[in-house]
Amino acid sequence: MQPILYVHDLDGSPVDPLAQRLRRTKAAVHAPDGRFRTLAARVADVRASIAAHPQSVVVGIGFGALAACAAAVAEARTVQALVLLSPALTWSEPPVFDADTVVIPAGLRVLVVHGTEDAVTPLTAARALVARFPSVELVVVNDVADLRGSTDEIVKRIRVLAHTPVPVTDAKPKVKEGVRKAEPKPRVKPKLKPKIKVPKVKKKPKVKAKKKPVTPARPPRTPVVFSHDLDRGRAEAPAALLYRWNPVVPDGFGKGLARRVEDLQAALEAAGPSIIGGAGYGAVAAMVIAARFPRKVRGLLLLGPSLDVVEGEFDARRMTVPAGVPATIVIGTRDLVASIDDARALQARCPHVQIVTPEDSHELGASGPAVVGALQDLELANRKPAPAPAPKE
Repeated sequence: MQPILYVHDLDGSPVDPLAQRLRRTKAAVHAPDGRFRTLAARVADVRASIAAHPQSVVVGIGFGALAACAAAVAEARTVQALVLLSPALTWSEPPVFDADTVVIPAGLRVLVVHGTEDAVTPLTAARALVARFPSVELVVVNDVADLRGSTDEIVKRIRVLAHTPVPVTDAKPKVKEGVRKAEPKPRVKPKLKPKIKVPKVKKKPKVKAKKKPVTPARPPRTPVVFSHDLDRGRAEAPAALLYRWNPVVPDGFGKGLARRVEDLQAALEAAGPSIIGGAGYGAVAAMVIAARFPRKVRGLLLLGPSLDVVEGEFDARRMTVPAGVPATIVIGTRDLVASIDDARALQARCPHVQIVTPEDSHELGASGPAVVGALQDLELANRKPAPAPAPKE
């Protein structure tokens, strides 16, 4: 059985449920860690893994399917097959990947599995890829974007692709013209030996196999309430990167800071304890909510925060983050709207605030891994057990 290279999604990891399910097969599974990695870096990682493990079946899901596709196309001669699970084909990041211009070699076997209830990538995008390359096989399942209910079916198909196909030969040997077949020799019946009675051996009683331990269910994700930027909408990036958390995004278009804070407060009361996020101007509103309701805020995610905003009673230059609220700032090195110096000044006032600086602009369009990775870290921070109280003397 050929090795399997697994490329996880934006909010996945090398040990996500599908990777664990693949590891239960007899194949060697290699899963490069793509957290906090750009698409170009992930493609380079997958190509290096293909070189180290030739004739592998490359499997990618969601955003990771784009890296898997780009790497497999570049290394098509040393790839056994390519499996794309719910590929995010609407994501375009030239020249690394563009679904409209990608060319799949004729000799590369490609399987696309897509869910009918996928709310992230429309099924039409997968059908458009199949229309361009008829050799691509499309399997449509009644499932959601992460294909959680189709894991067994996916693993079966991957295992079939991971076995090297045996060349089919004709059952009857071909005979050259002008050459007669040799006459078959008469069969001689072998002499039968006398039967020897063998004493019966008592069968050992069957021992019931121990039941496999049931893996505990994944804990539910922490709700996310997000405030978009000043000139952005509810469905635009970077809020759209958090789709797997199904964030609550109040419509703040054309509203001032005070009104936005009211909307966020109402959304927080309806959702319960949540991670509060915000981009640009919306990040200031998120900071106000974190300062007012630190017990209800499980984390603070600030994307390119405009920390120089002064509006009425709100002055972002003097705001702080409560010590009990984990907070992360993601700001691009080429951000011309928000200032990295202002972010560092906030970190100086609140040392527990983390700063991530991807090489990107204010929109963070190419920094999906950094944004989702920061949200994952905030969620994991809430799952860590609280420290045990010190024993009384």
